[in-house]
Amino acid sequence: MLRRFLILVLLLTALSTMNGASHGSPAQGDDPLPVPLAGPRNPIASDFVFTQELVPTLDLGTFVGYSVDIDGDVAVVGAPLTYVNNEPFSGAVYIYRRTFTPGPVWTLEQTLTLASPTPTGFTGDIDNQQFGVSVAIDGTKLIVGAPRAAINSPEQGTIFFYEYVGGTWIFRSSFTVLDGEFGADVALDGNYAVASDPAYDDYRGLVKIYSFGGITWSEVQTFTQPEGVALSGTSFGFGLALDGDILLVGQPNWRESDTAPSDTGRAWIYRKGGGGTFAFDQAIEAPEVAASNVFGLSVDVYDGVFEDLFFVGMPTTFGLGKAFMFAETTANGFQLINTLGDLSGSFGSAFGAVVAIDRQDTLRAVVASPGARLR
Repeated sequence: MLRRFLILVLLLTALSTMNGASHGSPAQGDDPLPVPLAGPRNPIASDFVFTQELVPTLDLGTFVGYSVDIDGDVAVVGAPLTYVNNEPFSGAVYIYRRTFTPGPVWTLEQTLTLASPTPTGFTGDIDNQQFGVSVAIDGTKLIVGAPRAAINSPEQGTIFFYEYVGGTWIFRSSFTVLDGEFGADVALDGNYAVASDPAYDDYRGLVKIYSFGGITWSEVQTFTQPEGVALSGTSFGFGLALDGDILLVGQPNWRESDTAPSDTGRAWIYRKGGGGTFAFDQAIEAPEVAASNVFGLSVDVYDGVFEDLFFVGMPTTFGLGKAFMFAETTANGFQLINTLGDLSGSFGSAFGAVVAIDRQDTLRAVVASPGARLR
């Protein structure tokens, strides 16, 4: 498996209701941005209430929940080590839909594997494909990553696109990269999708952009590290986030040179222009530079009307970990606006292993701290 054990966690630490001064120009639909750069720690919110446990299988070792995504009333759960037709580690994706009669209740709607429905053109063995290592859903579109999907070679990966049509999720397209572990991470927003292969070219990494043409998907762009010398083992594309016209790419093992501290990390911002093409915009450097900080292991982005937000996790291999919120506005430019730290004080908590943001009525941030020890 490509991803570190840090990703195999539920989101343990929910951080929201971040009170503080605002930066930028609040406008209709965009709340003033909370910026507690100093003072007391941010409180843990109590907004989230447990509603239901989803257990699609009782088989051990399937890694149910290794990847998850949700959009509205549909939740997608990856289980990449699931046995399919007695083939080990083939992988499965479980799709749940929430209903409200008598509800609300989440019910298993469909199970996707490489055996049923078999994607068009896929003729390889289904063992050890790890289908479901990554998933992303947006509306009626779904993308699934299988970084070991070996049609011709064990060192390749494949992504699979599905669409919800007539009450069923049907296969639409697939794409393969013949080097590394393509599909280790995926992101999806509207008619654009992104998939990465951080193991490509001796772990230098690669990211590909796809667009939806109404029925099938097409590859439109390929990115590698946009600045400096791409060094082996730096994992460009380990983290991905896509929202609107902004793509954020994490590279947690980035280092300045072969003699510089290793795994300091970096994140890269791309923006989509009027022609639908993404172009490199700028790099986000780690506010704290030290070996094994792995800044960029997880990323998320919010494309606002007047304000763009960039959330980057730095779980710090040997420390507590942090998460950094950056904002860009026309008035204030690009700046760090908030630094979030581990509330448990547990050394090795890996705070920042997974980050997510959402903004509707208020800005909410969620940070995973899989190594935290509750007191």
